[in-house]
Amino acid sequence: MINEKNQQQHTILIIDDDAFNRDVIEDNLTSVGYETVHAEDGEHAWEILLSQQYSFSTILLDRQMPRLDGMGFLERIKKDSQYTHVPVIFQTSVDDAQSIIEAIQAGVYYYLTKPFNKEVLLDIIESSIEAYKMMSHHSADDSQEQAQVFNMLEFAEFKFQTIQEGRVLASKLADVYPDYKDLNLGLTELFINAVEHGNLGIGYQDKSELIRTHRWHEEIDKREKLPENRNKFVKVVVQHSKENVSFQIIDDGMGFDWQNYLEISPDRVFDLHGRGIAMSSKISFDSIEYKGKGNEVVVTKHFVY
Repeated sequence: MINEKNQQQHTILIIDDDAFNRDVIEDNLTSVGYETVHAEDGEHAWEILLSQQYSFSTILLDRQMPRLDGMGFLERIKKDSQYTHVPVIFQTSVDDAQSIIEAIQAGVYYYLTKPFNKEVLLDIIESSIEAYKMMSHHSADDSQEQAQVFNMLEFAEFKFQTIQEGRVLASKLADVYPDYKDLNLGLTELFINAVEHGNLGIGYQDKSELIRTHRWHEEIDKREKLPENRNKFVKVVVQHSKENVSFQIIDDGMGFDWQNYLEISPDRVFDLHGRGIAMSSKISFDSIEYKGKGNEVVVTKHFVY
């Protein structure tokens, strides 16, 4: 369920040329404590961004608008490093699979088709804000110390058991590479996948039902405590060179049919999960390679000097 304690910290930019739609969305979001700012089209939204009056955690974007439409606005912000870490959610009546895949490949976090209900909207907003927090993470450590760690690291090996431990490790590994803000998101997605689908054996359909009934966190906590899972770990091997950094992630699970998740499938575009691997490949890493039965993956990030 929505955690209303933290909504005041997040502002959502709503871009829609239909005043009625804007009002409905604003009412839904403000009812649980989110702050909202609205724009009538892409050009108006761009003016708001350039004013730098607000810090947005998510952008809710209509696809079909006058002056600058959704795809044009998306292309513009994805070229600006100030906004690449802000998740964009498309909301539109265009629901053909090719249009949806085109938008996701262009960098859309999620695709909502009209009409949508309040519960689905809030679930997607909450998920996108979690992604925003991972991508906008900044370490409080001194930047000089970060640079020293960056230069010294050649090889490191870690292991963890729980999703919380995986989140912490992803955050700390991302701290070592402060110039690559998207590493935290990609590593977190793959670490969570290794725990829940790998070691805990939660299948795709199982997770869909758990999310729909808001029992995902409860089930994760339950399975992490089962005797058969107490000795299961996720192993992470980090190798750093002058050209790149690679992360080898190995879980103790049975593996899965990873080929189906390297790209966004038209059959899953409306699901509330299932994009993590494809997003990690597109946003966070330059290469992703699964091995064997699917319980081992190696991802690489090339350095740009």
